[in-house]
Amino acid sequence: MGGWGGSVLAMIQSLKNNKMLLRGRNSFFRKGMSYTEIRQHYKDSLSPIPDGKKPTKEQLEAIGKRLRKEQKDSKFYAICISITVALCMLVFIDYGYNNFTHIKSILINKKKPNTKIIELQKARSFEEKLERGIAQFDDKKYFLAIGNFKHALRYNQSDSLTNALLARAYYRMCRYKNQTYVEAAMHSQKMLEANPESKMYRELNDYYSKQYH
Repeated sequence: MGGWGGSVLAMIQSLKNNKMLLRGRNSFFRKGMSYTEIRQHYKDSLSPIPDGKKPTKEQLEAIGKRLRKEQKDSKFYAICISITVALCMLVFIDYGYNNFTHIKSILINKKKPNTKIIELQKARSFEEKLERGIAQFDDKKYFLAIGNFKHALRYNQSDSLTNALLARAYYRMCRYKNQTYVEAAMHSQKMLEANPESKMYRELNDYYSKQYH
């Protein structure tokens, strides 16, 4: 019992001490004010316009000044964000345009034929057909020679040697095999118009003209 009674006394003393501390704290902040009043006091001090009171001119000016500052800060941040977004978009557009231009130039270069290579291929094909036609002409294979000479002229229509060999091959076919008179006459007439001073084409044209009369 003695131990229990000592504990009760100690607890009572502790409560008394806490009450004294609370009273001292109350007097430290605002003497003669309850805790509810102290809380409301500091709440009102933090608010620019206390509840139930009309704002003074100074308070209204302070509120307006703060609002203007907040609006100014908001506009400044909005402008900064807009400039940043615009710069990012410009960089992205420039990067995309440069890549598109580069890819487009690559595709165009791929599609665009190389004229030098084409000319070399034409010259090589012309020489091959001409040489083959000459060999066939020498072997008296005039029909095959005519085909190669005509093929060679696709690559160089104005070549005088090929046109002359084609005219002779036509002449041999007409004279010895009685073939290709129409084509031979058309070719000789065409070549005579292009070379009016040529004795060979004039004789060939006369020869083919006699065949039709």
